[in-house]
Amino acid sequence: MNGGVCGSRTHCQCPAGFTGRLCQYTSQQSQQAQAAWGHCYYKIPPSVKPGGLVWLTLCFSVQINVRVHHNTDTSVVIHPLDQSDITIPSKTVTRMMTQRHKPKGRCFQETTPKQACNSTPLPVLTNQEDCCGSVGNSWGQNKCYQCPKLPNASVKHTIVEDYGSTCPQGYKRFNSTHCQDINECTMQGVCQNGQCMNTLGSFRCSCKHGLVLDRNRCVGEQPAEYAQCYSIAPLDGRCGGRVLGYLTQELCCCTVGKAWGKNCERCPAEDTAAFQKICPGGKGYFFQKVRNTFAFPPLVFPSPEKGYNKPGKLATAYHLTDVCKTSRYICGHGECESTASGHTCHCNPGYRLHAHRNIYEDECASEPCGAGRGTCVNTDGAYQCHCHHGYKPMVNHGRLKCVDVNECSKQDVCGPGGRCVNLPGSYKCECHKGFKAHRTQTCEDVNECADPNACPGEQCENRPGSYECVRCRPGHEARGGTCYDVDECQKAGVCLNGRCENFPGTFRCLCDEGFLPSADSKFCRDIDECEDDRLCANGHCVNTEGSFHCRCYEGYQRTQEGSHCEDVNECERASICHRGRCINSMGSFRCECQKGYRLDGGRRCLDIDECLEDRNLCKPFGLCKNRPGSYVCECNYGFILSEDKHSCEMVAVEQEEKKECYLNLDDTVFCDSVLATNVSKQECCCSIGVGWGDHCEIYPCPVYHSSEFGSLCPVGRGFYHEEGTTEYGLSLHRDIDECVLFSNEICKEGRCVNTQPGYECYCQQGFYYDSNLLECIGVDECQDPSNCKNGHCVDTPGSYYCICSPPWTLATDRNSCVTPEEQADRTAAHKDVCFRQLDEDLICSMPHNDLVVTYSACCCHYGRGWGPECRTCPPRNSGDSSEEDSDECSCANGRCVRSYLGTMCECNPGFRLDSTRTRCIDINECAEPGVRSNPCKNARCVNTKGSFSCICKPGFGPTRRPNMCMRTKFQ
Repeated sequence: MNGGVCGSRTHCQCPAGFTGRLCQYTSQQSQQAQAAWGHCYYKIPPSVKPGGLVWLTLCFSVQINVRVHHNTDTSVVIHPLDQSDITIPSKTVTRMMTQRHKPKGRCFQETTPKQACNSTPLPVLTNQEDCCGSVGNSWGQNKCYQCPKLPNASVKHTIVEDYGSTCPQGYKRFNSTHCQDINECTMQGVCQNGQCMNTLGSFRCSCKHGLVLDRNRCVGEQPAEYAQCYSIAPLDGRCGGRVLGYLTQELCCCTVGKAWGKNCERCPAEDTAAFQKICPGGKGYFFQKVRNTFAFPPLVFPSPEKGYNKPGKLATAYHLTDVCKTSRYICGHGECESTASGHTCHCNPGYRLHAHRNIYEDECASEPCGAGRGTCVNTDGAYQCHCHHGYKPMVNHGRLKCVDVNECSKQDVCGPGGRCVNLPGSYKCECHKGFKAHRTQTCEDVNECADPNACPGEQCENRPGSYECVRCRPGHEARGGTCYDVDECQKAGVCLNGRCENFPGTFRCLCDEGFLPSADSKFCRDIDECEDDRLCANGHCVNTEGSFHCRCYEGYQRTQEGSHCEDVNECERASICHRGRCINSMGSFRCECQKGYRLDGGRRCLDIDECLEDRNLCKPFGLCKNRPGSYVCECNYGFILSEDKHSCEMVAVEQEEKKECYLNLDDTVFCDSVLATNVSKQECCCSIGVGWGDHCEIYPCPVYHSSEFGSLCPVGRGFYHEEGTTEYGLSLHRDIDECVLFSNEICKEGRCVNTQPGYECYCQQGFYYDSNLLECIGVDECQDPSNCKNGHCVDTPGSYYCICSPPWTLATDRNSCVTPEEQADRTAAHKDVCFRQLDEDLICSMPHNDLVVTYSACCCHYGRGWGPECRTCPPRNSGDSSEEDSDECSCANGRCVRSYLGTMCECNPGFRLDSTRTRCIDINECAEPGVRSNPCKNARCVNTKGSFSCICKPGFGPTRRPNMCMRTKFQ
């Protein structure tokens, strides 16, 4: 009371300001009561039957607020009593429970299929008996184990022998003979956010307003969803029998509904877990939460000595010890009172005293719900009626019974075609003529028109309880009592030259292009398009079935849409007027030839040979040459073309002076910097020369972009202008070919390519072009520290090589030196191509294309030469089978180098390997083919061993530049 929470069967956990076993006293009243009375006593007589009165003796009057939770089929009556009936017992007995020390672990309320425990146990540790006997499914300390299944106590027993050695669900062992109720309300985590009330074998969780119960805890209440309810179960995905208004799923499926929701979700079948979840009260009932608070005067129950019989004492203790203290639960569902002779058990309401144990009375034994009308379920101190279909629970004379439901009280139960007759637990429909009973216990109309012979040749129209035959409308025919439209478009010959479109009772023709429908639109007739004089201009119109075509006159053709004739543009044809201009006209064309041509056959222009027709052309200082459409004069020497190019005129030819061209004007070297001799000033200064003269008398070239340079080189650098020479009225100029004019002076050791204007010099690999020296300079690869590691690098023109000092040897990459051990590791298993034949010139041939082996395997088993360097194998039967050459290294004009291919020669500059690659021979630089035809300038080349020398020609002398001779000055 007063907001207290049940802590055990006989004690309450009171809020602040209240005290007492039922929290019925305020703290001040409790102090006054203790001073006046000392203690209070509560007693419930065991003789009270279910439905009778219950006595509660209080110390004095107290205002009590009581909240009653009950089902809708249960009535609650509260009787106030006079305070004069209060009696005070002689003493108070206090009992203590024996403490038991049992291991504690975690208690899990849910069990998943693959693992015994989930991840949300109760927040406190419990022992296995409390966990598995109450709300737990699994329990454990380090590991969790699934709880064993316990029997359900249909009748609340307390003696172990009825269940073997295991107490039923909701109980735990008290001693060897009794089981005691487990107080689930003391377990933290049970009934969260709600008020827990312990019951025998279970507990009850009351949620606050706005919360609902979900698996032993109170959660936020979700708003109820309302949707359409259907009274006919879905067939082929469709529902029938819409119920007026929108209902919740519980109200729909627990009453008349068979399906619910926008997706026509079928209601769960009765006697299933899903049905019990949404309809806990059974068919015809739905759960509704009712919260009311009642305030009433103090409850003071009289002593059994006034107006009521004393409860009997049937059990007596046999020992002088205080049995109630040592065996607290000896009475089971009742209160134990110690007496001088032993003890007495006072049973709780709904229980009676038994000779051996305390059991409650089974009200269902007398079938209070009615035989055949429902099932009685006995509960603690009461019972419930689960009524069969057609019955409903009702309290009659203070007793709950199942009474018949009069279905016929509802309007139109059987429909307009029948009469409802009520039966016990059901009803039946007596249908009128023309109606028949439906499986939904309604009378529905008999559709006589379903019989195809009901109206032969006519349409059958059904009426409630009868039918009527009606003739079909025009364009329709009856089949099986139904009028169907006659599709005239299916008949042959309908709507020729058109498309038939059917309508109910008729049709029409949609004519093709070139046809018109008749007045009734039942056929199509041809249109004579040739009656329109505007068609087929420049031609003749010919009518056809549904269309027409134009026969065009010569020189005309039909237009793209074919309604007229248009002119043919013959000038669009290729070569219609060969070498002439085509002029189109309506229906024809003509050709006009250009000047110098004449028309031949009306479609071809032939060239006129002016030189043949007039033999005096270009005379007397030239020769006439015919050209397509004209002629030109080739003038004799000393004559040039006139401005009209049809005669030759004599001009004064000025001989241009030619001298030497110099590269620079430095006093110390300018005499040695001759680029070319016998060149004009234009050829020198308009190209790359900086001075022009003779015998070291140099005239500087004009500065670039100056007026003198523009006068000398009017076209610009790289071009030569010919004075007095014109072509088509423009001055002639030609490109200066520097590669021919200056020979190899501007691209030494490279390949010169002339461009307009200028030139380009392409160097070989390993060289770069120096624009100051005008030659290809070799790249010194030895400056790169990554080349020739552990060895000495020797630079050569365009390349380099490495010299390794013993015991170092040249590595396989020919770019570093390695130790013999390292080389052995690298080359021991080196494999390469093997050649089967070795020619007289020691050239390998006929390789094994599919064979890659080591040197020793090649020489011993397969061939005569090995590797890309064609390392020759030792002669057969020479006794040399190793991979090292037995011959001593002999490299005249070179040096011996050891590599992974064996011992080979690296030649000195001026020498190269012969075809056998075993000796070095001299290079004849004077006869070496290449870009330079002669390495000596103005001199004769003489080959020497490993090099060459230049002998100057007469009139020339040596200069400081190598391999070049200059003209000597006259003395």
